[in-house]
Amino acid sequence: MNTRCTLAVASLALCGCGSLVHTPPRTSVEIALAKRPEVVRLASAPAATPATPTVRSEPRLTSYRSVNVPPVEPELPTNDRVEAVAETFTRGKEALEAGKKDEAIKAFQEATNLDPEFSDAWQYLALAYESTGQMEKAKAAYQHAKTQ
Repeated sequence: MNTRCTLAVASLALCGCGSLVHTPPRTSVEIALAKRPEVVRLASAPAATPATPTVRSEPRLTSYRSVNVPPVEPELPTNDRVEAVAETFTRGKEALEAGKKDEAIKAFQEATNLDPEFSDAWQYLALAYESTGQMEKAKAAYQHAKTQ
């Protein structure tokens, strides 16, 4: 009887839950959800169609036109910018390890300003915000780190 009762209570309690989130004591659920990685679903490949030979009655081209298309490459950062980002990020990590949280926040903010796509800097900035009790800023920084 006791087993049936436990089973019934468990099935009723978990009936509508899509997922459970465990948070350590004195931790915000919103921060835990912001830290959790998101599942990305890739588009499925189109169904393969059987290859059928086609007969074309179009005339062949007798002349060709040459078009010069420049290659599209992303703009790479310069060495000075990369060194500046690395230096400020390292300075922020050292300050955070030394317990200088305000100095770490300033360094990580500078690193994210120099390179807004540097997700590690956003994540460490969120950790620094969280350690100083600025939960809203930490949540926003975690979410920004996940989008990079």
